[in-house]
Amino acid sequence: MIGPAIHGTVVVWQNAGILIIGRSGSGKSQLALALMCDATRPCSLVADDGVLLRVDGAELWAAVPPRLRGKIERYGMGIETHEFVETCRLALVVELTPRDRIDRMPEPDALIWTHEAVSLPKLILPEQPRNGAPAIYATLRRINA
Repeated sequence: MIGPAIHGTVVVWQNAGILIIGRSGSGKSQLALALMCDATRPCSLVADDGVLLRVDGAELWAAVPPRLRGKIERYGMGIETHEFVETCRLALVVELTPRDRIDRMPEPDALIWTHEAVSLPKLILPEQPRNGAPAIYATLRRINA
């Protein structure tokens, strides 16, 4: 069953979906665009601003709401249209958090995100990350996604 849309952005890299969450203006779309434009490891857009989540056994799947298909906001420039993927299995959650709220050495349970009894690894990055892509790819390698 698909639940209501949550506020977030999803991209997919090599069948590994990446859910980016954070408050409005935290840089979710900008990080997604950076990942999509990475020449050596380009991601594909799934959804921006709203994401539909579905539990399937022990997996969590993300889908794009129909009204948001292929659309992503580029800050200061408006809405752009890109090729997109309808759905993907989520492998990682990236939480964009104000820098002063990030623990340098977080407890292990702080690095897990749970939705309806499905838990995923979570990477915490500061809002408006300048170099978030290398940390994301390193985390995907570490979790064998």
